[in-house]
Order: sequence, then structure tokens, then C-alpha cells
Amino acid sequence: MSLLRSGGTIPVVSDIKRILGFDTLLVGYGRQDDRIHSHNETFDVEMFHRGTDTAAALYEALGRLR
Repeated sequence: MSLLRSGGTIPVVSDIKRILGFDTLLVGYGRQDDRIHSHNETFDVEMFHRGTDTAAALYEALGRLR
């Protein structure tokens, strides 16, 4: 498995910053053959579990901040 950085546009992110003053962290998981936004898009269950594990670890780490 390789890690790949890529960009995307999610317009609501700038609104969240402008209106609420919050910075946003977007973390995506997927495989190169997921065919994102195509008519036959897929999403592997393993990637879903990796995402939920990452979210849990992030929330735990944030909870330890003072």
C-alpha cells in the first residue's frame, strides 16, 4: 500500500473557517481503483475501518490536550 496526498475542493470548509472560526482537518481513505465519483464507484470496507480507527485515535489525542 502506498500513501498519496491529493487535493480537492470542498467549499463548506472555507465557510466553516469564516463563520465559525474553526480550522478543518480532512482525512480521506481509499484505494486508487475506487473510481471516485464515477458511475461504478467503490469503497473498500477495510478503508472504512481504517477511517473509524483514525477518528477514534484523533479524538483520544485531542481529549488529552489541555
